[in-house]
Amino acid sequence: MITFLSSPKAFSEHTGKIQRNAIRSWLAVHPDTEVIIYGNSEGTADVCREMGVHHVPDISYSPSGVPYFNSIVEHARIYARHNVQCYLNCDILMTEAILKAIKPLEFPRYLIIGQRIDLSEGVDLDVTAGNWKEELRRLVEQGKANMHAPSGMDYFIFPRGVWEGLPPLVIGRGGYDSALPAFCFRNKIPLINGTLAIIAIHQFHDYGHLLGGVKEVLYCTDAQNNRRLHNVYYSVSNSVDAQWLLVNGASILNSIQKDRLRRIELKLRFDMEYEFLSKVVRLIWRIAKATKIIRPKWFTIKDILNLLEPGR
Repeated sequence: MITFLSSPKAFSEHTGKIQRNAIRSWLAVHPDTEVIIYGNSEGTADVCREMGVHHVPDISYSPSGVPYFNSIVEHARIYARHNVQCYLNCDILMTEAILKAIKPLEFPRYLIIGQRIDLSEGVDLDVTAGNWKEELRRLVEQGKANMHAPSGMDYFIFPRGVWEGLPPLVIGRGGYDSALPAFCFRNKIPLINGTLAIIAIHQFHDYGHLLGGVKEVLYCTDAQNNRRLHNVYYSVSNSVDAQWLLVNGASILNSIQKDRLRRIELKLRFDMEYEFLSKVVRLIWRIAKATKIIRPKWFTIKDILNLLEPGR
């Protein structure tokens, strides 16, 4: 079974609505699902009482007041009921597909990441309803649900205790999501692409809670520290780089997204620590991509709809 971990924004207006939707979807995954909510954003304590989920307000924060990922996963390592844990943003809807995805994993350590589906502004989807698959298909046909690029990583599934030795990392700021795959590469932790097994749906929101908007998320002091401490200034990793792929209830080698130049770059950078050579290979890769010699394989919304066919 699984424990969901998250640190929400203030539960106000539209943000409060989508965050409640997200938590409700996690609780519906299985009767024994555990949800732990971290931080002291406005309304969090009341919502946790209302929805019957655990609330942990006392965690470590950066000087700007944003929670550290390290503090969250360390608490979960000690106190969470389940060994399999999923940290995810509090606007992400999850379905019961996640349970099937985590069953075949034979690795003692791993990280599962994947692409998400984006809902358009003003679109609601209740994944706890019996007809949610049909509704998602309808939204796709109307152009109101689309696949996000691999660069957007909103969920991270891992076993208890895998983050020992992780340098300080501030959630929700630039460099945060790419730092986790980089840590896995450096520490020989298998990286698994869960896109074809896990239906993760992102509800639309703006960045009105931040004075600087998206720019603040990407370039604030916390973001600069994330990139510096984790050395993720360039060529950031995402689900396309995963060595393994979850398909039809099994973990297989990721030959679908095989990119030899990229694999060489990652080996030089993380295994051999030849950073300059890795940058040279990266430059060659960019040229090859620009001239369409290399065409990186992303999964599309059609790939996801195939998963929703009856009997799959």
